[in-house]
Amino acid sequence: MPARNVVPIGFKTHWDDRVKLALDAMPVAVTWTRLEDGTIEFVNQRFSAWYGYGPAEFGSIYELIDAMFAVPVVAKEMKDGVRSVVGTNIVERIELPSMDVLTVRKDGSHLHTSFSGVVLPEAGMILATFADISAVKERELHSSRLAAEDPLTGLANRRVFDAEVRAALQSGAADGFALVMLDLDNFKTVNDSAGHDAGDAVLKSFSKTLKTSFRAQDTVSRWGGDEFAVLVRSRLSPTALNDIVGRLNESVGRPLNINGVPIRIGVSAGIAHYPQDSCSLNELYAIADGRMYRNKRQRKARQ
Repeated sequence: MPARNVVPIGFKTHWDDRVKLALDAMPVAVTWTRLEDGTIEFVNQRFSAWYGYGPAEFGSIYELIDAMFAVPVVAKEMKDGVRSVVGTNIVERIELPSMDVLTVRKDGSHLHTSFSGVVLPEAGMILATFADISAVKERELHSSRLAAEDPLTGLANRRVFDAEVRAALQSGAADGFALVMLDLDNFKTVNDSAGHDAGDAVLKSFSKTLKTSFRAQDTVSRWGGDEFAVLVRSRLSPTALNDIVGRLNESVGRPLNINGVPIRIGVSAGIAHYPQDSCSLNELYAIADGRMYRNKRQRKARQ
């Protein structure tokens, strides 16, 4: 029988097997890298299930990082950190800083993870874990959208619109820009005749039409009720903007049959140009708003 201070032959292998069994039972993806040369010693079952890679598909930790880390800058920082410890004679444990890392599966899809790790010189390993935080990221994205979007139409809200116009003013907007204020004509009649559900349907339909009428670079927003605004970047000519508004009226101008009563919806618009009309945010809003209400009065007088 060996003395108690003698390590039995085969103990290391037995110890490794027990560690691997424990790592396989963990609810996170785990990689085990040899500190000696950076070779991947082991990946657990959760790692293979999430990422589609088998235990022998990476020769080194550097190959794994290149394949799995979606952001090149993060991948480079990670490899530089690994190189600083692999093959060295470190004697103290080093905890790798935890961070959110966007990773890539074998099929090319992405997985948001919380990465953490530790360098264990006494065990000759670098142990790294990846916890799935996709649900957390989805909630964050949803919250961000709620803060930025009008909940009914999905368009930008007033707060976002104001911020983007201010940014355009601060940048100088060498090509100029235009603010287009829009208000639906006779919208109150829809709510009064058919209720708010019908009114909401009209607003959502108009929002889709409005969004497709402008360019992807322009910001289309709903301010509330039947009020909308568009930031037109890289200024279009007055003729081009008037043509867009004219097409909008054609699109929404067909009579709606609500409870047997035909109701015609229209769009009144007012446009202010930067820098020709003003270089002040408040003045641009006031000019566009005033022109929009003047247009509404003129349209009503012609009916």
